[in-house]
Amino acid sequence: MEERRRCSRFETKLSAYYFFDKNNGSSHECTVVDVSREGMGIKFNRSRKIEIGATLYLTISVPTEGMLISVKGIIRQLREQAGDYFGGIEWVMVNRNKNTHSLIS
Repeated sequence: MEERRRCSRFETKLSAYYFFDKNNGSSHECTVVDVSREGMGIKFNRSRKIEIGATLYLTISVPTEGMLISVKGIIRQLREQAGDYFGGIEWVMVNRNKNTHSLIS
C-alpha cells in the first residue's frame, strides 16, 4: 500500500485523557500511539462513542520532561481494531506547561 501521509510519524506510548466538552465534560483515558508535525494517533477504548469530525481536548503527560501538553484537535480518521478505536487527530491548538495542571480552559 502506498504511503499517503504528509508528515513523518514517530511512535510513542503516552498516557492521556480526552473529553469532548471543555466546559462540562468528563475525561476518559486514552493512549497517544504516534505523533507528527500536524497531528497524532490515539488509541481509544471502544466503549465510548467517537465520531469523525468531532473536536476533542486532550491532556497528555510527558513524564520524562515533567510536563503536561494540552491539545485541541479534530478527529480526521477512525478505525476499529481488536476492540478499540484508533483515531487520527489533526492539531488545532497545542500548549505546553511544566506544571502539573491542564492548560485547557
